[in-house]
Amino acid sequence: FEFANPRYQALLGDRRLIGLTVREAVPEVIDQGFIELLDTVYSEGRARTGTAVPLRLRDPADGLLKDRFLDFVYEPLRGEFGVVRGIFVQGSDVTDRVQAHAALAANESRYRALAENLPGGAVFIVDPTLRYVMASGEALAGAGVRGADLIGRTVAEFIGPERAPTYELYYRRALAGETFEVTHEDHSRTYLTRGAPLRDA
Repeated sequence: FEFANPRYQALLGDRRLIGLTVREAVPEVIDQGFIELLDTVYSEGRARTGTAVPLRLRDPADGLLKDRFLDFVYEPLRGEFGVVRGIFVQGSDVTDRVQAHAALAANESRYRALAENLPGGAVFIVDPTLRYVMASGEALAGAGVRGADLIGRTVAEFIGPERAPTYELYYRRALAGETFEVTHEDHSRTYLTRGAPLRDA
């Protein structure tokens, strides 16, 4: 390490870096493939990037290894004659983003399980533009609709412009943070619909 800015220093736990090799400064990464990747950038002279790459770092507070996720760039630095003389390293801790996506995926999986085991019912998730991102359940089959047919379509595109305003009103209430409950008729059947905001991490 020849230089490390404060954010990179903090990412690695405010340990000593300058003047040390990567093996000496961050020994816990020896078997995680990063040193081999640095060697490849040196030998091939080509940049390498990574997105949400898992990394185990030792926490200076308790000495335990903690899982983190990084976006990074390894860019070769060349001297006067084009020879690689170093590597510019830029890393961003994206652990919170990865964990939020995992939590959302787990939530959607639970909703799907609920929908598939809800006799005569259905579960929908709509995004802030009122487009369906999930739709599943027996009630769809009863209406002659497949869940896959709804994904990516807006509420208005699915149910038509005449009925859409009523549904959109309730969905926007949920997007604003409220819950709602309404009884309505559809395809000669009566349904009780409950809606609630789906929050991220």
